[in-house]
Amino acid sequence: MYCIKCGTRNDDDSKFCIKCGTDLREYAKPVEKVIERPKIPNKIPFKDILKDKKKLRTIGIIIFATIILGAIVLILPNFNNQNDSDDIDDGILGEQISTNSTIIPDTVIISISSIPSNANVYINNKFKGMTPVNINLPEGSYRLAMNLTGYKGIKTYFNITSDMERQEINVTFEPIGTS
Repeated sequence: MYCIKCGTRNDDDSKFCIKCGTDLREYAKPVEKVIERPKIPNKIPFKDILKDKKKLRTIGIIIFATIILGAIVLILPNFNNQNDSDDIDDGILGEQISTNSTIIPDTVIISISSIPSNANVYINNKFKGMTPVNINLPEGSYRLAMNLTGYKGIKTYFNITSDMERQEINVTFEPIGTS
């Protein structure tokens, strides 16, 4: 306990102040231990969020937008590949036309063959397959290179214009060691 006159701390069972001698039984109060509670931040319970219509509407919009974006991400990559079939309906009595190559707008089909076959075909230094091969190319200038083991390689240039239709390139390889 503390002395009311001088403020000195005394034992709780003391009758007189150890410093000034004041009778502590009449004037002093017992020392109380003060325990502070930790402060807890105010948290908004979930049920309070449901009562706030603006917050609820915002949460709903965010969920809806997330679902729509997810659907777009899943559907969009498959949009261009909807018809993987080689059969095309020509619209006349439901007849089907079978094709061996995919038609790409604004391109020309270049059909490349060789004697002997199975030659490697490169367009602008990119491997495109082995002969015989069909390649869709847009308008432009191209470098064709072909090689086959045991035969002289072939390199040439060609142009594609928008007015062209299907073009054929036929090559006969010359064995190595002949003139």
